[in-house]
Amino acid sequence: MTANALKAISSLHQSNSGLYEILETLAAAIYITDAEGRLTYFNAAAETLSGRKPKLGVDQWCVTWKIFLPDGSGHGGFAFLNFLPDWIWGIVNITVFFGKVVLLLVFFIWVRWTLPRFRFDQLMRIGWLYLFEIALATCTWTLDRLPPIDYSELMRDLEYARIGA
Repeated sequence: MTANALKAISSLHQSNSGLYEILETLAAAIYITDAEGRLTYFNAAAETLSGRKPKLGVDQWCVTWKIFLPDGSGHGGFAFLNFLPDWIWGIVNITVFFGKVVLLLVFFIWVRWTLPRFRFDQLMRIGWLYLFEIALATCTWTLDRLPPIDYSELMRDLEYARIGA
């Protein structure tokens, strides 16, 4: 990062000092970046969340892509796997995603094979003989509990519209 860019960041902080004071008091992690995605501001909560002090103008937009523990070691609960290079984590994430997709597909297939199948005419019979009556009873029960409608205001508005007043 050039000295001019760092000078621009510092002048931005000075011109918006009131804004940055407010952002510093917030408990939410907030960071601001430039057009290239480099950090230009972060508050104390963002520093606590990432577990380290980000470098302004150097670190990219997501300082938390690899969550750090308070002692500085990375990968949170998987600290014992820190010896693995970062590209391995991408492969692990892709594998986990596709594993979830396969489990979901197996679940759908298992449900399809396990539950009994109905012919279309049987489904129509169930709909017309049972579900229609249940829906009709539900609508009647709901309408019975609605408050009565006062049509006097509506009639007055229609009268005004008819007269043109």
